[in-house]
Amino acid sequence: MGNKKKILREKYENRPCMELSKHFADISSGAIQVPRTDILPDQEFLSQGDDLKEYCNVYKRNMAPFYKHYCASIPFVFEEQCRIGMALLRMARCLPDEQVITFYETDSQDGTSARTLAELASGKVITLTNGLHTVNKKNFEELCRHPFSYFYLGYFCDITPQLIRTLPNSNVFADGFDVIYENVTFQFYDKDRLEQIAHLKKVMKDDGILICLEKLHQIDASEYEKREQVKDERYKSLYFSTTELIWKRSKILSDMKEFQVDYETLISSLKQHFSYVYLLWNSSNFYEMAASNSLQKINDFLSFLPLPFIPKEFNFEGDLIAPRRV
Repeated sequence: MGNKKKILREKYENRPCMELSKHFADISSGAIQVPRTDILPDQEFLSQGDDLKEYCNVYKRNMAPFYKHYCASIPFVFEEQCRIGMALLRMARCLPDEQVITFYETDSQDGTSARTLAELASGKVITLTNGLHTVNKKNFEELCRHPFSYFYLGYFCDITPQLIRTLPNSNVFADGFDVIYENVTFQFYDKDRLEQIAHLKKVMKDDGILICLEKLHQIDASEYEKREQVKDERYKSLYFSTTELIWKRSKILSDMKEFQVDYETLISSLKQHFSYVYLLWNSSNFYEMAASNSLQKINDFLSFLPLPFIPKEFNFEGDLIAPRRV
């Protein structure tokens, strides 16, 4: 395993996640790419219940600069992250007193989503987040209001069983994670989804759930650009100037695009590792899928999901009110 970790780290040495380090640090500190107005969840989405409204309020309160930028960049990911978190919170509350859910979110910088889930679960969910910069660690520590979330300063490829044994309270994660959320991470490192998923499975329980949020290529390049135009003109322009959008396209998105894969590649890679794969959500070129080898666990998770919020002009995959097995 040690050799595998070294190989991955060396393989990723000159990839966008590392080459763009300064840009991400500047975004995380609030020096650049700051949304010009607050990101607020949709009222129709919130109408599903007071518990969901509370979740969204805590999520918003927990945002550091990076997550404000993130939620202003991916249409309606605010609602979607709260939807996923709400399902996991409901799952956790149904567990016997002595059981908890362990949750790891990859390269999530200040860990807004993980911290929110752990805070509302009050000890029934224990989370780990890795972030790439000291400013992420600072934001995490300043905003974390409870003892149920942990932070590792480094890359997702560093997270191995050996490293976990060195973390504070490592016994909590010793048996692996119940849920891992790949948060638009793989595409900053490499196109080999089989290898990347295999790496995460080494720190995941056999009956665990992997959720992948990724920006995907389209077979037709014009279709990809059409969706990008919808995203930029109908969503991102609410939060960023034209100059800021052009800067991000030239400085970050062009590098990120190199290691994106298409829909079929991601599904095929997930199916080679898992028996059950579901499409949960689509927004422009962004897709979210959940996979597991446990039918019971994946069904439990899906049954607790609130309804998705995907305005029709951003949804290119049809009806996803019920998750679709793929």
